[in-house]
Amino acid sequence: LLSARRDVRLAVACRLYEKGEVSLGGAAETAHLDVEGMKEALGERGIARAADTSVEAIEEMAAASLQAAGRV
Repeated sequence: LLSARRDVRLAVACRLYEKGEVSLGGAAETAHLDVEGMKEALGERGIARAADTSVEAIEEMAAASLQAAGRV
């Protein structure tokens, strides 16, 4: 059923993402979409995307990346 019905694949992928059971990439794979297509599909359905990483952790990763690249 999933392989034959694009609409069902997409609905399942969106629901799994919404419940937190798969990542954005996992949902995209389930739906047979690229990540940008999955983001668009989630937005069309009013499903919010959330990062599970804090702003502080992202800033630390960015600083470490700059340091590793020799730009600091």
